[in-house]
Amino acid sequence: MEEEAMKNESGNFLVGFFVGVALGGIAALLLAPMSGKKLRRDVSREGRKLAHRASEMVEEIRDKGADAYERARELVG
Repeated sequence: MEEEAMKNESGNFLVGFFVGVALGGIAALLLAPMSGKKLRRDVSREGRKLAHRASEMVEEIRDKGADAYERARELVG
């Protein structure tokens, strides 16, 4: 049980870390002097990267949850 709590905390940390990195990148783009067209393109690109990373993390968390469910099911039943 304690091991699973540690894994959840690790997962939460990683999600927070990647969200922070993405937001920091977007903030850097917004604060950097550049043309509006280039800025919109860069923000759009970073948004797509963030969405891709988030979907990968959701899939990983879903897989870990399914594994944990199966292990618990085997222990109980």
